[in-house]
Amino acid sequence: MQAIGGEHQSAPSSPIEVAVGRSSSFDLSLAVVRAPALPPAWPGRPPGERGAEAAAAVGGAGPRLAEGDGKSIIEAKCMTCHDAQRIVRSRGNEARWRQVLGTMISYAQGSTVATPLHR
Repeated sequence: MQAIGGEHQSAPSSPIEVAVGRSSSFDLSLAVVRAPALPPAWPGRPPGERGAEAAAAVGGAGPRLAEGDGKSIIEAKCMTCHDAQRIVRSRGNEARWRQVLGTMISYAQGSTVATPLHR
């Protein structure tokens, strides 16, 4: 378990047993200053270095997210780490997207920056 609040976080705790119908408690202290959020990054590049594709989108020249029910989910869950340019240009079949989401869900569980992907 780990607590995050404002500009501070706790150290991760040891595992805590949680079961249906039982309560568990644990004391946490927000004693560690959180690291700053990293800017969006592209694979193989350091954070902030986004390449020609992202540079081409500066000023609104790039693709936009389509309007619809999924737009708010993408903005809330994906754009913490990825920009619209990368999301719009990504392609894959259902099996590939399930694999990508599985990887992102695993990453988000151990991250102090990424947004959890569960609704």
